[in-house]
Amino acid sequence: MGSMDQRKFLEQYVYALEHDFTSSSGESAVWAPNHPKYWCQEMAKIPLNKNSSTPTLSHDDKLVAVGIDEDIHVFHVSTQERLQVLRKHTGVIGTVQFAPCAIDKPQRQSDTCYILLSQGDLENKHMVMLWELDDHGELKSMKKREGKSVIADTTEAKEDSLCLEGHLASFGNSAFSPDSKTIIYLSHNETTQSGPREAVSLPRINIWNVESRCLRHRLLGHEDTIMWAAVSPDNLQVASISWDGTARIWDASSGACLHVLGPFGGQLWCGAFSPDAKYLAISQGNPKTYVHVYETGTGHPVSRFEDFRRAAHSLAWSPDGTMIACGADRGELCIWDPYTGKERMRWCLAFDNPLMSRFAIVRKVQFVDGGRKLIFQINEGTVELYDFESNIKKQFTRRAEDKVDRFPRSEMVCSGDSSLLVVPDVDGVLRLWDL
Repeated sequence: MGSMDQRKFLEQYVYALEHDFTSSSGESAVWAPNHPKYWCQEMAKIPLNKNSSTPTLSHDDKLVAVGIDEDIHVFHVSTQERLQVLRKHTGVIGTVQFAPCAIDKPQRQSDTCYILLSQGDLENKHMVMLWELDDHGELKSMKKREGKSVIADTTEAKEDSLCLEGHLASFGNSAFSPDSKTIIYLSHNETTQSGPREAVSLPRINIWNVESRCLRHRLLGHEDTIMWAAVSPDNLQVASISWDGTARIWDASSGACLHVLGPFGGQLWCGAFSPDAKYLAISQGNPKTYVHVYETGTGHPVSRFEDFRRAAHSLAWSPDGTMIACGADRGELCIWDPYTGKERMRWCLAFDNPLMSRFAIVRKVQFVDGGRKLIFQINEGTVELYDFESNIKKQFTRRAEDKVDRFPRSEMVCSGDSSLLVVPDVDGVLRLWDL
């Protein structure tokens, strides 16, 4: 069959399914009218002219921000107008994230409406920056001059952003707590597999308070790279997933370690809290691939799902807590009962050449529309949406003639009201689709 790489995969890839979604009676999902949808059929688009980071939508879905090279560009969603370009990083922007809810204006006595985080280098150091924007998407204390958008350069922005040395965790976690009052970032997070390090230089989790502008806790204990860390939906706990083979649950208020889960005997990759914060799902990548579910209150195991051939990097709970969906390598997506480990549904791409399956990864799995629908992305760029109630599916993709020579490094994002899909495509365009 010969060798296979990313370029050959994209040249040869033809969309085909081995397993589709099915109704409760076993009927395969059917296409929604006018689907699949292709490039040039989008609701609107924003030309970026370059590949971008994964976009982020503001809590009210009015603004979208992306990192392009060393700069952060902020656009108005409804008009696609570029409102602001933030310039301070000296390295490529890896991540941008808006806070998930509004700032309490009476308490802060300021015109700040949005908080935006960015991750990128600054003078050869990994740096997380915090930006405050007003109701118009402009930097706080900076206004438009002569009707033109202000570009915040390195000197102008010194008082308009706050720098935290470190970086954000991976695999789709939010650096913000659900109430937007806490930021989690990592430091000293290089792997220890090349050799041991002193305790003071081991990976650590930093809990930073947005309101007081100070570091609240440094959480120590992991002995290898921390891959994922997040605040629980009730804002009371922090969970972390590490290559050292352990997951940890911490008290967000005191910083105390409540439970050490594992060691599991292999690298851990990502996690996900249940909506009620009572359970934690953990993805293990080697020597075998499992997804474990543990009680956060007791640290006791609940179930284990083990029907993956390779590591799973994207986990999502349904809003009612009755399902976990997981995207994995080889173009697979599984949905199962988190309390029994029993599989409920499987979606899988089909390949004539089995070597191609290694390059197909399902990522950014997310329940939307109150759990009635599931959306996810294949790493070659295609986005799929499935409606559990109607057994109808939608797809947003390229035509066969729109060949590309590389995978997009960024992922799609869905609006809070589940009506808008924003996809950064490899042709340098930010496409807005009506869901």
